[in-house]
Amino acid sequence: MKASKSDKLFNVFLWFFWIIIVCFSLIPIVYIINVSLSAKTAVNSGSVFLYPINATLNAYKSIFSDGQIVRALRNSAEIALVGTALSVAFSILCAYPISKRKLPGRKVVIGMILFTMFFRGGLIPNVVLMRSLGISSTYWSVWFAGLSSVYNIFVLKTGFEAIPESYEESAKIDGASDLMILLKIYLPLSIPVIIAISLFYLVSWWNEYYFSLIFIHASDKLPIVIKVQQLVENMGENLLNVTGADLKMQQTIAAASVKSACIMICMLPVLLVSLPLQKYYIKGNFFNVNKE
Repeated sequence: MKASKSDKLFNVFLWFFWIIIVCFSLIPIVYIINVSLSAKTAVNSGSVFLYPINATLNAYKSIFSDGQIVRALRNSAEIALVGTALSVAFSILCAYPISKRKLPGRKVVIGMILFTMFFRGGLIPNVVLMRSLGISSTYWSVWFAGLSSVYNIFVLKTGFEAIPESYEESAKIDGASDLMILLKIYLPLSIPVIIAISLFYLVSWWNEYYFSLIFIHASDKLPIVIKVQQLVENMGENLLNVTGADLKMQQTIAAASVKSACIMICMLPVLLVSLPLQKYYIKGNFFNVNKE
């Protein structure tokens, strides 16, 4: 069918609109990359915008020089990977029962879960709880404090509800247990939704700041976001503590270049993981599961 003139104009408008949205989204990232790669004089003069001027990697060399950032990256990776696995497992075990319409007291349980979405216990009860469990100052306190997201639980619940009940009934006739039905039917059919919430959790855990700041006190256990904040805040002090070739290199780096390089270091790992799996955001949000 041949498109009408109005349809063509509408398509042109859509393309133009989305190109503008993409440009507004990419320009800040491009600017940060260029500032992190540009020389001090160019950054301080404000002449850096769409491309780096007198490109140099000194800002990145300065950040990685003492090994603290590499260790912080490993800490963040551990927090993010283990935290994502725990959060996804907990969300599945929570969403699967409440997706059953015949569950006794289902509305009460859902109401209790929703209550935690709007009202929290507060900081002091969390600190007291972690100390009484003996896990304060460990990653377990961070994982337990931010274990689940009510939003993600209900996204997963809706995905489970979209699966026809006849699948479960057929499996029960064959003698399958509830655990077997979950593992063999619900999880395989909900892979797009599970991957989507896994990405949500992964990004959240990678950027975890609040609970790490409260519970983690050892400098060698801090995640990348806190370590980068400390690095930027103590930049002047760090400059006073270096000599020789290191001092010469530090004097050629603009403060804005170090901050931009820190932002890129925090952002790049998540981008590298998220972009290849972007399609699952769409599939997960529309609950693309097999139906009768």
